[in-house]
Amino acid sequence: MSITVKVHFWALLNRGSRRYKAHHEAPPNVNTSISLEDKDPDPEELSEGSPRSFVAPFSYNKAIWPVGLGADGMPQELTWDFLFWAIKGVKGGTTITMEHSKQYSAQELEGATEIEAIAWYGAYGVGSGTNGVLIDAYDLVANRPIDDDFVTVKPEELKATKAANDTGSVMTDWAFPFPSCSIEAFSEIRKMLFKEWELPETPGDIKILWDDDGKQVKDVNGKPIHDPKALAVDQDKSAHLNAKKHVQGRAFAFYEIPPELQPRVKEPLLEVQVTYGVTVDGGGSGWTPHGPIPIGPWDLTTSELIMGSVLAQIADKINPELRGRLLEISEEQVSRAADAIAKRREDRSETGWLRGTAPVLWDIARVGLEVLGVAAALLLARGCGLFR
Repeated sequence: MSITVKVHFWALLNRGSRRYKAHHEAPPNVNTSISLEDKDPDPEELSEGSPRSFVAPFSYNKAIWPVGLGADGMPQELTWDFLFWAIKGVKGGTTITMEHSKQYSAQELEGATEIEAIAWYGAYGVGSGTNGVLIDAYDLVANRPIDDDFVTVKPEELKATKAANDTGSVMTDWAFPFPSCSIEAFSEIRKMLFKEWELPETPGDIKILWDDDGKQVKDVNGKPIHDPKALAVDQDKSAHLNAKKHVQGRAFAFYEIPPELQPRVKEPLLEVQVTYGVTVDGGGSGWTPHGPIPIGPWDLTTSELIMGSVLAQIADKINPELRGRLLEISEEQVSRAADAIAKRREDRSETGWLRGTAPVLWDIARVGLEVLGVAAALLLARGCGLFR
């Protein structure tokens, strides 16, 4: 069995708005993403038992029209830095890795049929501006960013929550005397549960120490001191992202449906175990994964009557051009079976009322039981998804 592999190198456009749809204040012509290649690679076929590596360039330099125009009226030339790989279709759900390369062994790819690997890139833009943290939410089920509200920013005095959800940015050059703010991800979006924050490291990050007067803290050589905790996930609350004043960076909140909450796929009925009586045409029971079903004794006449009714029931499930012929066969089948049952009744009636009637009553009861059995089987088949 071969594996279809699709690889994309996409830039994430969340500059100025996370709302990619027109019902919010998104700038015109701004989409979720754009391709950084002239053309997305065609899907490749990976033979079974082969390993596969995914390698992303560190950056792309490309003029992107939707981003906006520079002071000279020309499209801005931006450097798009690698953020993360999102690889869907391998065991364990969508894989997120901040490494530029990801390799899968043949064993890890076992059972895979279609893999979609997306290398995401982002840019901070050009020119002077305030510091801030760019944030976004990512759907691990669809393997795409989502534009729902997903965070609350505290302290509330910053009044940064709306801007964070609308624009995907939390400005950190605030005038309030707060050393840091907390960006708190929602626990659930679209019935998906929060999984984790991930912080891609890009050249645009600024994580340095600042003193109480708003000045950079420098070392003996006059260089700013790096502060690894300037943007970090709270150790006690994994949904809380702490951002210190003047920090600049990126963060993504990932959402997924855990395996235990995913809907179970109904499998078609594959086999039925029967009692010994059925194997010798004497009737009995059939056991399925969903419970027992009755199976009456073999009788050509009554079975033909029942199967004629079944053919009429399933006629609307086949090609319309063949439907009329199947209904004709069903009608003929029922008619012949009914004539045979009537003839048997006449033959038995000649031997006396009691001896003639009792077998007929037994035939009627047996037919009724078999009809109930077929009805149960049809309901079971429908429940297993064999037809609707």
